Parts: sequence; C-alpha cells; structure tokens
Amino acid sequence: RDKALIEKLSFGFHPKLGKLENVFYLTPIGRETLCEILNVEREAVKMPIGNSTLFFKDYTHRRNTIDIHVHLYLWTKTTNFEIVFFDTYFDKIGNNRRDKNLQAKNKISLINDDYMIPDGVTVISNGETSLLYLVEMYDGKDTKRVIEQLYKHAQAIALGSPSLKYGLNKSNRVLCVFEFESNMKAVLNRIKHDSTFSAMTNHFLFKTLEAVQKDDFTEGWLNIESKVKSIF
Repeated sequence: RDKALIEKLSFGFHPKLGKLENVFYLTPIGRETLCEILNVEREAVKMPIGNSTLFFKDYTHRRNTIDIHVHLYLWTKTTNFEIVFFDTYFDKIGNNRRDKNLQAKNKISLINDDYMIPDGVTVISNGETSLLYLVEMYDGKDTKRVIEQLYKHAQAIALGSPSLKYGLNKSNRVLCVFEFESNMKAVLNRIKHDSTFSAMTNHFLFKTLEAVQKDDFTEGWLNIESKVKSIF
C-alpha cells in the first residue's frame, strides 16, 4: 500500500518501568481496508481521530483498560457469549469543530446536571440473556477517589441510569479492577459497613488486574462483603 494501514506511537523509557510498549492504531485507510475485508460498516471499526489524545500521563490507565477488554474477549471465545459492544472513556461522539458537542460515548447522566464517565461499558450476550457491566480501572492507591466514584455508581444504579441509557430492563453491575491489592482491600474495608451500599452487595465486584490477566475472567471476583462471586 502507498499509505500505512497501521501507525504507532512510541513512549520511550520510564524511570521505574523501563521501556514502555508501543501503541499501534488504525489509520483511516486501515479502517477502510478492514471494512472491505470484514464487510462491515465504518462505524463498526474503531479508530482514533488523530493521536492528540494519547497523552503520556494516560498511558498506563489506557493500556490497562484495553487489557481488561482483551481478557474479556478471550474469555468469550471459550463460551457461547459474545461482546455486543465495549465502549471506553476515550471513545467519543459528536465533534468540536462544527457542532461543539464532543463528549465521551460512555457519559451517563445522574441528577442536577451531574454525570459520570466509566472507564468502560460493555454488554455481553448469549442470545437469550444480555448483561450490562460498567468497568472501572483503578491505578494507584487513592482510596478516597475510588470511594467517591463508587458513590456515583451507587446513585446511578439507584436511578437506573445505565439501564435506561443502554435499553436493558435489569440493573447493571460494576466491575472494579485494581492495580494494587492493598488499595482494593482498603476500599472494601471502608464500604462494607456503609449503608449506601447495603442493598447493592452483589452489584459491585472487585478484582486485581493481575487476577484478571491470569484467571478465568468471570470467576474469582469479590463482592462488597468480600465473598467470592462470578460476574453472573
């Protein structure tokens, strides 16, 4: 091809992590080629609009969020479930150039003009049952920030906002993935006696990123009471 189908961004070396992995992404001609090969509409193939949003400070979080998607996908290849969609916080709709309405595809309205943007939203289905999950990837050890975000998720579940947005008649679950097990345990210790979450014990599921990468994606999650559950 005269024009590249895929391009890459190199992030160099990190003082603590060493050489960071390159990030590869589709070019416009790459998307057109995939559409021809797979016989799908352009909207079905994701690609970045430029690369100005791929900031170094977002590198680890974006990579980890994509990794969750990859391991969910690998699990579905062994079952009769499929991913209907997996949208991330960096997937956008609208535009700033003409309509000034660019926003995250995952934006979920709450009350009083408040909103939340989960790291990921996915629906999986086996043809009979469709299940909605909101996904959060927690890097670092900021327990307070995590809990503040979980309060928003609790409000969204109480309002039914995610189910209404995505047209499902059952409430969603929140998959909380942590870079550090110590952070996960600290969060669980803080919220297990919080009345806000008392009626939502199994709506929130917790797991480390390492466990997501190594184990069966659907098994080994902890609920708010630290009991082992599956995502179903």
